[in-house]
Amino acid sequence: MNKEILRSAFDDIKASEELKNRILTSMTNKSLPPNYAVKHYRQLIAGIASLILVASVAGVCFNYNVFHPIPKESSINFTNNESSMGGSGGDICEMFLSDGDMYYTDYQDKLLRFNSSAKAGETVSSLEVKSAALVFEDKGFIYYSNGSTIFQNDIGKNTSVPLISGENIGVNAVRNGLLIYGFSYKDTRGFFTEFEYHIFDLANQKDTVLFARSETLWNFLDFNGDTAIADASIKDDSGLFAIDMTTRTTNKLLDLRVHEGKIINGIFYYTSHDEQGLWRIALNGDGMAQIPLPAANDPSTFVDRITGYGDYLYVADYFNGENHIIQVNLQTHQTAVIADGLGRVWKLCTDGKTLYAYDTKSPSDKHGNITVIPLS
Repeated sequence: MNKEILRSAFDDIKASEELKNRILTSMTNKSLPPNYAVKHYRQLIAGIASLILVASVAGVCFNYNVFHPIPKESSINFTNNESSMGGSGGDICEMFLSDGDMYYTDYQDKLLRFNSSAKAGETVSSLEVKSAALVFEDKGFIYYSNGSTIFQNDIGKNTSVPLISGENIGVNAVRNGLLIYGFSYKDTRGFFTEFEYHIFDLANQKDTVLFARSETLWNFLDFNGDTAIADASIKDDSGLFAIDMTTRTTNKLLDLRVHEGKIINGIFYYTSHDEQGLWRIALNGDGMAQIPLPAANDPSTFVDRITGYGDYLYVADYFNGENHIIQVNLQTHQTAVIADGLGRVWKLCTDGKTLYAYDTKSPSDKHGNITVIPLS
C-alpha cells in the first residue's frame, strides 16, 4: 500500500506541496494542524488542484472558572516497533471506543486493542485500508475503504465483508446504521477535482445520492445519525452546514470555516481558526455563543481537539507551551483542568467513564503517549 496517502491532509503539517497532493486523495479531512509556528491555516483549492493551509490565532479575553486538576494515571509511553513511519501523527491514525474497549489503527494497516493493564496495544486484525485515519466505528463494527471497496468489519468476530465498490471511493461518516461515503473524480491532468456523496442504509442496503457530482468538497466533522455537520469548500459559498438525513437538505449555519467539532444533545460545539476559542451553535443555527475556557487571554491558546459524552465536553486546549485537557460542564459551562503537560494532542475519545488522549511532544515525533484519565 502507498504510505504517502495514509496521512489525513489536515493531520499533517509538512510542506504545502505534499499536503495538496494528499488532500486530493482523501475523501474527507478530519482536522487541521495546530498553530505551533504559523499564524493562519485555511483550506483552499487553487485551480481546483492545489491546497493552501492558513490558520489564525487571535486572543479573546473572558472570565473563567478553573479547578485543580483531577488525579490521573501516569502517561503511557506508546511505541510501535513494527512501524517504520512516524511523521506528525505519530503511530496512531484513528482512536475510538467500542463496548468499553479502546481501539486504534496504525500506519501498518493494523487494528489494535489497547490493554489498560499491560499498557500496550494488542493486534486484533490487519486491514487493507487506504487511509487508516478514516476508520469509523458504529455499534461494534468498523467501516473503512481500500480505495476501491468499502468494508464492514465485525470487531468481535474479526471478520470483514465488502459493502460497496467503486473507483476512488472512501468513507466519510457512519452513525446509527447510516453510512456516508463518496467518490472522487480526476480531471485530464490527474487531479481530483470533482466529488460525489452517497448515503448507504446498512439495514436495507439502500443507496441514495446525497450530493451529486460537483466541485464541492465536504469535510464531515460529526454525524449523529439524524444530522451531519460538515465544512464545505463550495465555489461561491463556503462555510459550515447542517445536513438533514431525512430530507437530504442543507442549512447553512456559519460563513466561518470550521475544522473540529462535536454534536452533543442537539448542539454542535466547535473551534475555528477564524474565531478563537470554544463555541456552540444549535443544529438549526440558533444560540451561537462562545464558552469561556481557561487562559482565554493567552495569545497562544488554541483548541486542538474536542470530544464529549453526556453532559460533559472535553477539549485539548493549548496554552503556556503545552496542551491541557479541559472538562466543560455543558449545563453550567463550568470548567476544570483534568490533565496537563501534553504535547500535540492528535486524538481524544471517551465513553463517559474514561478519557483517552494521544499526544506527541512535537509534530515530528514517531512515537507518542496515551494518557488514561478516569472520569468516575
